[in-house]
Order: sequence, then structure tokens, then C-alpha cells
Amino acid sequence: MIDNGNYAEKLRKSVYNCIAIAKGSFAFNPQIGSRLAEVHLHSDNFEKECEQAVREAIMQCSDAEYEGINIETDGEYSFCVSVRYRYMGKIYETEKIYING
Repeated sequence: MIDNGNYAEKLRKSVYNCIAIAKGSFAFNPQIGSRLAEVHLHSDNFEKECEQAVREAIMQCSDAEYEGINIETDGEYSFCVSVRYRYMGKIYETEKIYING
């Protein structure tokens, strides 16, 4: 039997890692991670590209369903995101993930 309280925390960490790790940088499984580091802050489709990168990354966590993304710019070249996702009817959110462009 799975302890849902403990599993929910592990899933939150897993979602965070799937988004924070640059895709291709994990030697044992280069499919893990996101392409957020490739998104340019001054791109015409910046928010759409962020959302697409996060959606793609969160699919790696089979129990998490994407709900939304909060994006904050942090200076001229960096930004941070936090991601809302659903697990067993409840909505959770990751802590801020900082991306340097």
C-alpha cells in the first residue's frame, strides 16, 4: 500500500527535477529533463515555449497532470517558473525553478 502523503512529496520532488534538469544532461537517461534552458527570455513566443517545455517534461511523471505555470522574469537574462499540477484530485505546486538564459 502506498502512503499517499509521502508519495505526494516524492512526486513533487520528481516533477521539480523533471523541469529543473536540462534535457540530455542526465547520463543514465538523457530523455529526463526539460528544454526550459533553451527558451530565450526575449522570444516572441516566450510564455508558450515555457509552457510547452514544462508540459513535455511533466509527462515523464505519469501520476502528475499539468495544471498551469507561473512565470516571473528576473532581470534581463533569467526567469523562474513554478508549476501547478494535479495528483489524486488535489493541486500541488513546485517551488520556484530558476533558469539562466
